[in-house]
Amino acid sequence: GITPLSSCDVGLVVGRPDGLMIPIVRSVDAGDLAALAKQRAALVEAARTGGLTHEALQGGATSLSNLGNTRVDEFSAVIPLPHSSILAVGRAAPRPFVVQEQLVSCPTLKLCLSVDHRVMDGAPAAEFLGRIAAALENPETLA
Repeated sequence: GITPLSSCDVGLVVGRPDGLMIPIVRSVDAGDLAALAKQRAALVEAARTGGLTHEALQGGATSLSNLGNTRVDEFSAVIPLPHSSILAVGRAAPRPFVVQEQLVSCPTLKLCLSVDHRVMDGAPAAEFLGRIAAALENPETLA
């Protein structure tokens, strides 16, 4: 069944030699960026060193898989249970882009949002992805 959640918790896919782990960043909608960055860094380090608690792996509605530190431009990620969506982020790289009818080189990245359609239809998912793109294009709006 579908269980509504009371907070916005996001899983971070962390690669380890023995497989993937998905620690959960809690209440991403309530924290400031500096606090979230600290929480993320601590969880990733704990995942890589085997220091995660059972609680750190429980919950979340969505996940983030980031291959930005690799040569992977884009990929589709499989939604991990019990989550209902996952955002796959490829590497940022200079690519041809049209700005004011001129071809220029701009750093871009590719996003792929996979959504369980039993939980959310494609139109709201596309709107969400558009909001992410707008925030990335205008990071000053995140402050």
